[in-house]
Amino acid sequence: MRNFIKIAMDAGSAAESEILIADLAENDFYAFEQNEDVLMAYIKEEDFDEEKLKSLLPQSIGYECSVIAGRNWNEDWESQFHPVTIKNFVGIRASFHEALEGVEHEIIITPKMSFGTGHHATTFLMVEQIEKINFKNLLPLINEVTTRVNLNSPHTVQTGPAIREDIATLNLHLQTLSAHPDLKYLYLKLSESILKMHEKKR
Repeated sequence: MRNFIKIAMDAGSAAESEILIADLAENDFYAFEQNEDVLMAYIKEEDFDEEKLKSLLPQSIGYECSVIAGRNWNEDWESQFHPVTIKNFVGIRASFHEALEGVEHEIIITPKMSFGTGHHATTFLMVEQIEKINFKNLLPLINEVTTRVNLNSPHTVQTGPAIREDIATLNLHLQTLSAHPDLKYLYLKLSESILKMHEKKR
């Protein structure tokens, strides 16, 4: 089995971690794990370029490299995958776990390095917020979006203030997020990414 490189780095805020993961994922890093203030990223040894890594990381982020002997990552991940219960609203488990009791809904995920398992703080918080949403009010929007995506490329039908270059609306949204600096930072970076992506396609 091939060897892998594990990079352990300062995670920063949740928003900064999400952006860092996105950047690393575009540069051959294929798996990520977050524990408190440490973000761990994994890459095949033959794909690792330390100079490239340095160019991706902000100067304020320190990191440590270590070599990991090859092993069956899916088997290892599955052995450490435990069910997550979010209040009595939803339980997230794998197919090999016993059914969860005392929850309104169950999400069953085959955890082959899956995202959305509820172990990440962002996913946990988002599932908590879903409980407060009345999806009946969103059905027309959901139906419209899924119909358009089924008939077109998501890139060609993407909409929103960033792609419209509606600076006034973008600024209004950023103002609304002033009390939440992490979310504001994430919104700004996502908007910048959308603008750059569509500039390349013009």
